[in-house]
Amino acid sequence: GWYLRDETRIFPVGNRVQPQAPWREWNDELRVTASHTWRAFGGTHPLQAGLERRTEQLTRGTLSVVDPERDITTLWFQQEVKLGDRLTMAGGARYDDFSDFGTEWSPKASLSYRLGERHRLRFSAGQGFRPPYFGELFLLTPPAFVGNPNLQPETATTYNGGYAWSGRRVQVSADYFRSRVENGITFDLSRQPFTYANLRTFVSQGTNLNATWVLRGGFSPSVSYTYTRREDQNGLEIGGFARHSTFLKLLWTQERWGLRANLRGQVLGDVPPAVDGSYQSGYQVWNGQVAKTLVRRGANIVSLYAQVGNLFDEGDVFLRNAQGQPIEGDFQAWLAPRTFLAGLTIDL
Repeated sequence: GWYLRDETRIFPVGNRVQPQAPWREWNDELRVTASHTWRAFGGTHPLQAGLERRTEQLTRGTLSVVDPERDITTLWFQQEVKLGDRLTMAGGARYDDFSDFGTEWSPKASLSYRLGERHRLRFSAGQGFRPPYFGELFLLTPPAFVGNPNLQPETATTYNGGYAWSGRRVQVSADYFRSRVENGITFDLSRQPFTYANLRTFVSQGTNLNATWVLRGGFSPSVSYTYTRREDQNGLEIGGFARHSTFLKLLWTQERWGLRANLRGQVLGDVPPAVDGSYQSGYQVWNGQVAKTLVRRGANIVSLYAQVGNLFDEGDVFLRNAQGQPIEGDFQAWLAPRTFLAGLTIDL
């Protein structure tokens, strides 16, 4: 595969037009996967494995280095084993080799136990590895923000456990998660200009609640809520992440007319306050899309679509002082203005 993104933006600021530095992001990617199913214990057990090779490069005028590039090689496998009609176990591992940050193994294991036709318990444990993004390393937009080229990759050990219920028209689930993160990458707002930094250790834990309905008329609403609390090794809550977040989605499909539409909303609560009482206020962003199938010949489909981003034109989110007043010039979340897009998609 090959991915190329060219972007140039111009924003109106008061009576002025403020151009932003253009950037180009491209990836060359090769993926090879294989699978085999073997029989034992009275059941079938799928084995999957894969190789991925990717080159990433970013060209942008607001970077401290010229055209950063990295090569990434990934090997992975996963074996699933079914023990009877109720218990399914899976185990696997992932090997990552980054040209700029070395190698790392990341194992994972999971199990699922079916209590009945509609009830299921699940548990998983695994390790993860994430090197810094190019923007976190090399972004250069003084006096507001600069990247940190001394960042180290963050690693995490994560445990998940939960319950899921699946009906004919309704699906619900509830999960608890806990991650212990080493060298966690987060905003460092204690220095000027702002930058990124590695925290030595922090624990992130919380709950995920999900529900999906299938209604008459082709409508399917869903909601996903997450509560997250992050604490450092001294038990102090760290900022930079909202405790409460909700994702709402409404899908509508009319196969007879070849129409599809969706409305999606992300609602984030306040970020926990800093020592001086300053905090990032919550915000919400809504997006919508409509698509019409023009031609369908087997797996070949031609569709026309139109979409709008940031439907209600939510503005940038600024830091607020302890009295709740925005601190001018100290923005925490940059939001693209309302954007309209239309195009044609061809599936072959």
